Amino acid sequence: MDDWKRRGKRVGLAGSLWVLIGSSTCGGQTVGEPGDVPPGDVGPCDLSAATPPPPGGCAGGAVTFTLAGANGSHWLLDESRSASSSAVNWLSVFCPSGEQVDLVPTEVTTSRDCAACSATWSLMTQLSTWPLPSTDQTQTWDGTFFAPGTCGSQSLSCVSPRCAPPGRYVAKVCACDAADQTATGCEKPTCVDVPFNYPADGLVIALLPGG
Repeated sequence: MDDWKRRGKRVGLAGSLWVLIGSSTCGGQTVGEPGDVPPGDVGPCDLSAATPPPPGGCAGGAVTFTLAGANGSHWLLDESRSASSSAVNWLSVFCPSGEQVDLVPTEVTTSRDCAACSATWSLMTQLSTWPLPSTDQTQTWDGTFFAPGTCGSQSLSCVSPRCAPPGRYVAKVCACDAADQTATGCEKPTCVDVPFNYPADGLVIALLPGG
């Protein structure tokens, strides 16, 4: 916790998460809460400007998302690659317009590669649930997302990997109280929307309240 305090001020959110957004670039940092426009804003994201990843993956920069709970709190995290709803995933990314940036293929966009355009496609549908680790939950995003499209003479649904262009995005971070967890997901997830600039804001930290 002391390390977080050195990185910047925590911002309290009534009835929701505590959020600190830190920048790992140029030694600066950005602190805000949902609805804020971070300093150095570079404009809303424009996914139409996304380009295919070069060999080795996207190289425009990376953002690390970290979710942590207060001492003594107990939270559960859900993740399902079969659903497009952010309510069943601990981390989702959106444009400010509300357009979702699919970090993995979803049931809506399928997992069919537009380049190969196979006749069939498969997708994991099992819901995974696990306790928030004592070492925090982290995920690093290198800017890769899966853009929906169509392919073939039958206009089959498919996805193409793309590299997100620089711009302003919104991270939705969610967790579930054990009392609200069901076999099919979380009935009442606790979520917060955190605006950030990609790739300038290299670190996004969300601290869940005690429960």
